[in-house]
Amino acid sequence: MVVLVTGGTGFLGRELIPILLERGYSVRVLSRQRVNVPGCEVVQGNFADPEDARRAVEGVDAVVHLAKLKGHNRPYKEHHRVTVKGTENLIKAVLEEGVRVFVHASSAAVKLPHETPYSKAKKECERIVMSAWEQGLKAPVIRPALVYDASVLRRIKRLTWLPIPCGSQVLHLSWKHSVAEALANALEKGKNKVYEVGDKSPVRARDFYRELARPRPVLVLPRAFSWPLVLTGYPAQAAWKAAGRNPPITPAFARNLFADRLLETREGVRDLGYKQVDTLEKVRELKREGDI
Repeated sequence: MVVLVTGGTGFLGRELIPILLERGYSVRVLSRQRVNVPGCEVVQGNFADPEDARRAVEGVDAVVHLAKLKGHNRPYKEHHRVTVKGTENLIKAVLEEGVRVFVHASSAAVKLPHETPYSKAKKECERIVMSAWEQGLKAPVIRPALVYDASVLRRIKRLTWLPIPCGSQVLHLSWKHSVAEALANALEKGKNKVYEVGDKSPVRARDFYRELARPRPVLVLPRAFSWPLVLTGYPAQAAWKAAGRNPPITPAFARNLFADRLLETREGVRDLGYKQVDTLEKVRELKREGDI
């Protein structure tokens, strides 16, 4: 089976491709840059360009779609131009080329209470993919929470030197290797449904940050202390936009930082064999190994 991976040189793609190669798939990667991906055919192009999307899809049996526009702070028109239109281009191409399977990597951001340009774009992508179910395409949608590995935990650990206004926030996280395996499994086992995939159970954010920082203490504040960050977002957003630049933070993004993030993971475990880990135990394991 020939599998096209969009976003194959990105965070999840670098984890997924070795799994696919080990399972005997032939892998084609669509990349905007001229790159060398060992063991893979590389097609240079942009999925937001309809002709590039068609060239990439021609002759493959399946697609795993990971590509998206980076940057939560970009305006919606940019996310729509790249992420939404690109997904639309790929779906149109796979339907016309007779591709059998389209695995779509979405995000639990679509469930957050305050819509951002990024979450709005991901919702629209899910709608586009699910509209193809009625046309006979097998197109499972994989919706992970915050995907983490040791490098992500190292970046988050730096925040634990600051007071963290997470209060009693509860959140699911998704271990990167498990997400990559679920994407690979979805090629064969996936059904036309949305799969939320994440660790064994949600954790209290304060326990997560304390475990990361241990033995150093962490100052955890009630969630009410997040409001100064939210309120600061309004003038900051206006000032950055007046300067013609994308604001580093917006009020909606700040609100979502401290919202509960819960997933329903049973179907991902049952249908895709998703391998759940215990979040806090994984943190402890990586600390023992010196990775964080």
